[in-house]
Amino acid sequence: LDMQKNGGQIVCLLNAETLKNPYTNIRVDLVRRLEKYEASVEYIENAFVSSDRPTGVKIALVYVNIPINYEDSDILKNLEKALKIAEVQSEDTELSTTLDSFLHAITLQYQAETAAGVKLIREFKAFEPKCINSFTGKYNSIILDLKLSHSDGEKDLLNGYLNQVRYKYWEYLFGRSEFLNKMTTKLRTDYNSKLQELKHYEFNLRNILQLQLELEQSKLKGIEETILDLFDEFAHEHSWFPECMNNVHYYDGWSTNKCGYVHKKVIIPLNAFSNYDGRFSPRYNVNGKISDIEKVLAYLDTGSKLDTDAIDRVLNAVEKTHTTKNIEFRYFYVTFYKKGTCHITFRNLELIKRFNIFAGRKKGGLPPSYGKKSYSDMTSAEKRVIDGFEGEQEYNNVYTHRDRYIIESESMLLLEVGDESA
Repeated sequence: LDMQKNGGQIVCLLNAETLKNPYTNIRVDLVRRLEKYEASVEYIENAFVSSDRPTGVKIALVYVNIPINYEDSDILKNLEKALKIAEVQSEDTELSTTLDSFLHAITLQYQAETAAGVKLIREFKAFEPKCINSFTGKYNSIILDLKLSHSDGEKDLLNGYLNQVRYKYWEYLFGRSEFLNKMTTKLRTDYNSKLQELKHYEFNLRNILQLQLELEQSKLKGIEETILDLFDEFAHEHSWFPECMNNVHYYDGWSTNKCGYVHKKVIIPLNAFSNYDGRFSPRYNVNGKISDIEKVLAYLDTGSKLDTDAIDRVLNAVEKTHTTKNIEFRYFYVTFYKKGTCHITFRNLELIKRFNIFAGRKKGGLPPSYGKKSYSDMTSAEKRVIDGFEGEQEYNNVYTHRDRYIIESESMLLLEVGDESA
């Protein structure tokens, strides 16, 4: 399900008890996700009574069809597509001055590599008719061959070569910290999913600059989506999990029936232990989740810089020392338990207040007048929502210090999440 989250079909054979008797958190989560995707489940009795190792176990045949999202790509729409059998041209000198020395150097390297490859292929194609193994014309084959190591369906050697080289360079660029540190996990996934398409776009300074501009435009949307996704995760997504039921307190929202307010401490399912030997091993899924929470709070902590490499350093250190409790990150403490839960205690309650207000306003939980007029000037309906959300005294504090608590989306772009200065 994780691998096919962007769309596709899954057929899976399970022991029926996995679904009929969901006594573990993993099984409960699986059942809920299958319901979410409207999976079809067929139960079969005695499916393996005639097998080499007969068993009378009842099985479940699960069919899942996740629709593929064919939305237009904002990432690719403004890029210049590479010409078929493109000649390698020199970069625009004026444009080069707008980019750092690394980008200029890497594009020059790309030009040299593709120029050499194109020349080699053309020389070989010119020589190929002479490179036969017989003069008799019977069962002729070539003595020397030149081909792609991975054809990937490419029939044209020259274009196939250029596509693979372009893919290599775009992949390398997206792996650089200059790009990665600006991206939430979702935005990073979106860009990586476009790599196969990017191989058809020339790797030059103009296209790289255009991608940087697209990244800036996508970043605001990505920040908002990540904040709201995290809010839903803390408040609703895992509410079925007994320990997660106390993550929030609920209040009657303005345009929704039920809204949540995240507390100082939340619990989410996040397994940091190996499924094979039980060893503490906080790998990619843990790193990605911790990184997203830190980035969200850094964006809400306007004017702050975040050292994204610090998360790797902390997780590497605690893995070596087997420290699983009260792991300190910039904005919170984390404790991992073997049953697959992660307890997060936030260090800055003012940031959590901003987090709740931002999510409440975006999701329609708070009235449009929130922060714009005093409590005494509000209608009875507005006061009812405020009373459930935080109370009159807390609201008056927010109203008095609006710039501190109410963060507009555009202002978050003023923060560049990167290496923290000394």
